[in-house]
Amino acid sequence: MRPLGTLRPNPKSARTHSKRQIRDLAEAIKTFGFIGAIIIDEKGMILAGHARHAAAKLTGMTEVPTLCVHGLSDELIRAYVSADNKFAERAGWDREILVAELEELSVALPALDLDLSLTGFEAAEIDALFAELGAENDAPEDWRPPTAGPAVSRTGDLWVLGKHRILCGDAREPAAYPRLMEDQRAAAVFTDPPYNVAIKGHAQGRGRIKHPDFAVASGEMSDGAFHAFLKTCLGLAAQVCRDGAACYVCMDWRHIEILMRVAREIYGATSISWSGPRPTRPGLLLSQPA
Repeated sequence: MRPLGTLRPNPKSARTHSKRQIRDLAEAIKTFGFIGAIIIDEKGMILAGHARHAAAKLTGMTEVPTLCVHGLSDELIRAYVSADNKFAERAGWDREILVAELEELSVALPALDLDLSLTGFEAAEIDALFAELGAENDAPEDWRPPTAGPAVSRTGDLWVLGKHRILCGDAREPAAYPRLMEDQRAAAVFTDPPYNVAIKGHAQGRGRIKHPDFAVASGEMSDGAFHAFLKTCLGLAAQVCRDGAACYVCMDWRHIEILMRVAREIYGATSISWSGPRPTRPGLLLSQPA
């Protein structure tokens, strides 16, 4: 065990570590403890373990386990530093075993109040792995999560939470907007309407339970019907916006052209790519999921 202050980074280390990586590693150390050791030379210079060193500092540790290398020349030490980093890069994965492990952990870790991100894999990586290997949902197609009790809200209920208001309603219903907004005008809108794409085969969750198709616009609409659907929802929202409001709309790439046509009809072509003076009508900002 050595004090952190006695260890110094290698100025010739070409390996880089992002702030996010260090934060994630620090969280792992808090959960698992400091497993392993920092490799140093006889003068206390770090040969392997720069990320662990930085993460340990972030957690507030004052001492860390180390292994000291003796008897290597300067040239061999420099070669070891490069080799240690490169050998780790060249390791691969047995994807079937990995997916099975992640599937089991996706159930086990939340039960321990822990997140799957502890594995070092991000949600997008896990989704891609499941989709690539065709990981199937073991639950029946009509399975729904058990409810804790009777529903506490139904269509038409308006919740007032201090200065916030939440309406349980239908975005296609004209009367819903003035009821929610009263005499207020929206400065911004963020909306994520159904993309008219079936969930199965296009969207993949990281758990064993998959999201069912939406009640509408889950692939059953023609282009004309989807155009009308978007025009209704976005048009009603635009009516309660103030001048210069920003409207953020998420859309799948398959129907981006339909959204653009609807946007030109509602917001005007110049407002979609506005970059000049403050517009006199709501403007649209598009977002496509990764």
